[in-house]
Amino acid sequence: MHPRRFAPNQLPQVGPSTSAGLVKIPASQIQPRQPYQGIPVIKPTKASLSRKPPRLNDEDSDVDSMLRAESQRFGAPDPYSYVEAVKANENIKALLEGAFDEDEQKIPRTRGRKKNRQKKEEDVEATHSLARKLGAVGVKAAIEVEDEDDDGTVDGMKVKLLPHQVDGVAWMIEKETGAHNKRGKLPKGGILADDMGLGKTVQSIALILSNPRPDNDLKPSAVSMSTLIVAPLALIKQWEAEINTKVSESHSLKVLVHHGPNRTESAHKLMKFDVVITTYQVVASEHANSTACFGVHWYRTILDEAHTIKNRNAKMTKACYDIQSHYRWCLTGTPMQNNVNELQSLIKFLRIQPYAELSSWNDSITGPIKNGPY
Repeated sequence: MHPRRFAPNQLPQVGPSTSAGLVKIPASQIQPRQPYQGIPVIKPTKASLSRKPPRLNDEDSDVDSMLRAESQRFGAPDPYSYVEAVKANENIKALLEGAFDEDEQKIPRTRGRKKNRQKKEEDVEATHSLARKLGAVGVKAAIEVEDEDDDGTVDGMKVKLLPHQVDGVAWMIEKETGAHNKRGKLPKGGILADDMGLGKTVQSIALILSNPRPDNDLKPSAVSMSTLIVAPLALIKQWEAEINTKVSESHSLKVLVHHGPNRTESAHKLMKFDVVITTYQVVASEHANSTACFGVHWYRTILDEAHTIKNRNAKMTKACYDIQSHYRWCLTGTPMQNNVNELQSLIKFLRIQPYAELSSWNDSITGPIKNGPY
């Protein structure tokens, strides 16, 4: 609502008041409202509206040249192409179903995979051929084709491994055997850093069963057949129970819990067992006298809760460094808790060169992290 405007010399004359207290102003004294001046709108001109598409039926127009010029525009359809509707629908359907033949772009495979695949196909064909022959004489044959995927079965274990445990055990076996790189000097072991509850104990037991000590292929020959497991005191009985319940009788392992005041001090007696389970405190106490655990060259040493040796200056850590072992493993869900230098202690136990030396570690790892843009 716009306010009323009056000329300076035309003030409204106050008329007689009504009963409601309102003043009546004559209409002749009211200035009329000015029209609203809005934003001007540009209207299209006749020239822009008179634009017409080119006519193709004129006598002077060249249809072929116009089509050629139009076909050179990006994204323009080809006027001379022919698309079969039925074939196009089949191709679209095949594309959505992923059924295009890729004979010309096959994924290259290694020779070992080709030979294994060819051998499997020959075995399956031979089985089907035998089944057909037996079916001809009225004999029913059950054909079972082996699944290519690993179902988690390990010889000697009562339980099957989960898919991530299958991958973990395969990786651990590869790190021990080093079959993928015979020329390089590889660390014989590593760090299994799965989270708690994912089965690091089960994977370690599967490793013990899958890669036992060979008879004559191992040097030096003084290496025993035993595996040493170092764990916190609260877990040594759990390790013993896991081995006894998870391993079948046909592959049973002789287990010794090396703990307590009555434990043996003879290294020869320890070598009679397949698995020896002890604590970090026992290792530290026997390290001073070089008895029992330090009189055996172990085939494999496993540190459970390996972050226990994160302090490189602790007695337990120094004792674990001096354990003689052919293979070395660290099991921990937290290889680093406070800083990256805690990981160097585990690397030194694993004897991974050159980072087992503190100077090389500082030059290659700690220094760049502190001085670099991290």
